[in-house]
Amino acid sequence: MKDYLKLLKFVRRYIGYFILGFVLMGFSAIFDGASLSMIVPVSDKVLTNKQIIIPDNTPDFIKQTVRHINSLSPMYMLKIVAVVILAIFLFKGILLFLQNFIMNIISQRVVRDVRDAIYRKFQHLSLEFFSRKRSGELISRITNDAGLLGNALSSGLKDLIYQSMQVVVFAGIAFF
Repeated sequence: MKDYLKLLKFVRRYIGYFILGFVLMGFSAIFDGASLSMIVPVSDKVLTNKQIIIPDNTPDFIKQTVRHINSLSPMYMLKIVAVVILAIFLFKGILLFLQNFIMNIISQRVVRDVRDAIYRKFQHLSLEFFSRKRSGELISRITNDAGLLGNALSSGLKDLIYQSMQVVVFAGIAFF
């Protein structure tokens, strides 16, 4: 745990980017939930012309939207659904690209900062240390460990946050 807290010291400098990535992940998770929650009611309306039924405690703007959808013909609804699905997936794709881009910026900058810190540390080590260790081994270790750190930040941390948000959105849909 102590190592992760040390890592957060490096991430703290880029908190603005991190918050932006977090917000983009939230919107992307909401688009995931919207696309998932639309599947059954809209397909019932398009394929069998059944009325979409919603609970009484639903907000008014959703009730009005559902009433309007129920008044549409199935063929017109099919055309609208095709456009809406394309728009949702387009927006979701853009948001996923932006969040990946931002998290990669953070990971690259953190890796650079870690490598700089290691380089500064190496500058203060004794010559005896360098006579005991092979320089190729040290360089290889620094390069490999910094690369693993970058992957952990850009993929591992992003997946942890994004998938946690998806669970929250999907649970909200399931219990709503």
